Amino acid sequence: MSRLPAGLEPWGEALQVLDVELLVGLAPMLRAVEALLTRHEQRAHETGDPNGYDGMTTRGVPERLLMSEWLMAQEAPEEFLRRAAHRELLHLKPAFTQPRSGGEHVVLVDAGPQQHGVPRLVQLAILIVVQRRSSAAGSGLRVGILGDPADRWLVGDLGHVLTTWRQRRQPTGPTVGDIEARLVALTADGSTSTTADHLWLVAGPTLAAQPHEVRHVITVTEGAYSAAGVSEATVHYDGERVELPLPHHSVAVQALRTAQFRSNSAPSLPYAAPPPGAVRHPLFASTSPRLLLRGVDDRDVWWVNARSGDERLRHTRFPGPVIAAAWLGKRLLALTLEAGRLRVRHVGRRMGDLELIDVAATEPLSTTTAEQSVRSGLAALHVWGQGVFVSLGDKVIRIDARFVAHIPWVLTMAVGAQVDAPRQITHHQGIASVHGVGTAKAPATRGILGHGTFAALSADGCVWTMYDGSVRLQETIEIDGGATVLGVLPTPHGPALMHVASGGLLVRWSTAHHTHTLTELSGSLSRPALHPTLPLLAVQPEPDLVLVANPVTGDVIRRIRPR
Repeated sequence: MSRLPAGLEPWGEALQVLDVELLVGLAPMLRAVEALLTRHEQRAHETGDPNGYDGMTTRGVPERLLMSEWLMAQEAPEEFLRRAAHRELLHLKPAFTQPRSGGEHVVLVDAGPQQHGVPRLVQLAILIVVQRRSSAAGSGLRVGILGDPADRWLVGDLGHVLTTWRQRRQPTGPTVGDIEARLVALTADGSTSTTADHLWLVAGPTLAAQPHEVRHVITVTEGAYSAAGVSEATVHYDGERVELPLPHHSVAVQALRTAQFRSNSAPSLPYAAPPPGAVRHPLFASTSPRLLLRGVDDRDVWWVNARSGDERLRHTRFPGPVIAAAWLGKRLLALTLEAGRLRVRHVGRRMGDLELIDVAATEPLSTTTAEQSVRSGLAALHVWGQGVFVSLGDKVIRIDARFVAHIPWVLTMAVGAQVDAPRQITHHQGIASVHGVGTAKAPATRGILGHGTFAALSADGCVWTMYDGSVRLQETIEIDGGATVLGVLPTPHGPALMHVASGGLLVRWSTAHHTHTLTELSGSLSRPALHPTLPLLAVQPEPDLVLVANPVTGDVIRRIRPR
């Protein structure tokens, strides 16, 4: 990393997790927060055993006036009186010996709606400054997100703490009960006390105004406005009000949305070229033309635009193995398994409060089941309401901020016209119904959704009834038993089922009266991926080669080599 500017040198170690451009943009705010905390720490320590002098101040008794001020009293008495009236006279500032207090530096953070936006920038600066101070004191930093379970803390290297903090936003504001639960947990740990000098609450005005036992409270709100928007943040701390300068809006967006906080536990490498054989399991998981691929490391997801001329594969490493993923709008979403918990991670623009999903990996998606799914491929992730859905085997599983559940009345889900409105096939008492296709109802245990209103239902996996959303088409298509159906696509011979033969090699599409084998696209090392809305089929015939082709004609459109 390049040498830091002189103004950032004091906390350079803590800021190794950030890019230099971001550091420079945040520098004025960091210095202001550091000065604020230092002032109040000095005021708290103006007692104890005298230990000489430590600088100058405009407050004090006449005995500590500088000699230059007494000279002014003799030579310019009127100016002396003016300065005295305006408290401008300089005094020697006494220093005191204070016992060094130990213990962790603890920050309780309000992640509710009042602290979204501009206050989050101030929280970021406070966490960076407190981490620097804790490191200088030889102690650790512990961050508690109010609203999370009281025994769940953010600890470890700063990159991990900041990454997790940024992803933790609460849909509702915390309560005094959340603060009390945290204080009880701290007392039980023996790590600090409710009157510790190194315990801060960073909150919005509603929570800060309520009675609680935290001594040091930092209240953050939006401040002054300019033509470009909010230009300052207003901070109240122990009776003092300070206006903190905000960085340029581009720096603010980078800090709160796209910045990669470098962490030893979860490095992010979005633009590195993959080595040969480093990608597998192609997937089209949305209407986007981006092709997703799993890396050799199960934490890695690679992607490339299957229709553009840019052949660079981009890469993100998530904190845990990726179970399912999707490219939705301008963001990459991933369902990950981290230390026995299911988390939703994102790269790019935030999407609602999905990053609040953090639940134990229990049935029907236990740790064992998740690990088996990771080994077998990369599943598509669907967003609906306040949760995400993933199809694993013959089950559709919903994961939200409260629980993991099998949704027995949903047979399958597929990409819809909107990113948060997936299509679905439901079934009840053995009768399957395609959502939005009133005529598509039949005894079925399997279903597949295709482009537009096309759908197919089957009771045994061999005989499929095709629907197009009207009463005009209800064709029957027969395929080999044991074949893997990839999807439905339009062809010159009518709607067809794209499938891989029971041997796992031959790629075919079949209509009611015609079957066509795509010989050049057969023999993929992993399951081929059919795009749900575009004429794109991705296969991997070799470890170092991914082909994107027209699924009807078999003509190769792109050759992607991960090197």
